[in-house]
Amino acid sequence: TRNGAFHMDGEKNIVNDQGYPVYIDYTIPKEEWPDKGISIASNGEIRATVETGTDIEQIFLGRIVLFTPGNTDSLISLGEGRYLPPDNGQLYNSLQNEEMFGDIHQYYLESSNVDLTQSFADMIMAQRAYSLNARAVQTTDEIMNMIDDIKR
Repeated sequence: TRNGAFHMDGEKNIVNDQGYPVYIDYTIPKEEWPDKGISIASNGEIRATVETGTDIEQIFLGRIVLFTPGNTDSLISLGEGRYLPPDNGQLYNSLQNEEMFGDIHQYYLESSNVDLTQSFADMIMAQRAYSLNARAVQTTDEIMNMIDDIKR
C-alpha cells in the first residue's frame, strides 16, 4: 500500500485505516509492547520510551519492513491503494536492501505527484484541439457537399 495513515489497533498491531497490518520484523513480541510512547525512526525502527524507575529508556521493539518489486509495472492493483506482486516476480525488502528505499516519516502522509494546474491546462488544450478537429471535419464535409452540388 501507499497509504501511510497508520495507527495501533486494540491488539497492538500497526494497521492502516482499512485495518490491514504493516509487516514488522519484531525484536520484542507485540504483546509485550507498551500502550504509549512508541515512535518510528526514518529507517523504520520502532522504539518505545519507557520509564524505568527514575530513568527514561529507549527500547528497540522491531522494524517496519518495506517492499518493492523488481518491476513496478508487474504489480496487480487490488484497489484502495493496495497492490499485489505477481507470483514469479522479484520482491526486494528494506532489511536486505536498505539502500533501495527511502525514509519513513512518522505523522506524514505522502502527497500526490499530480500538478493540478498543469492537469487542468492539459485538459483545456485537449478540449480545444478536439473542438478544432471537429470544426475541420465539419468544414471538410461542407466543402465536399458544395463540390457534390456543383457536379449536378
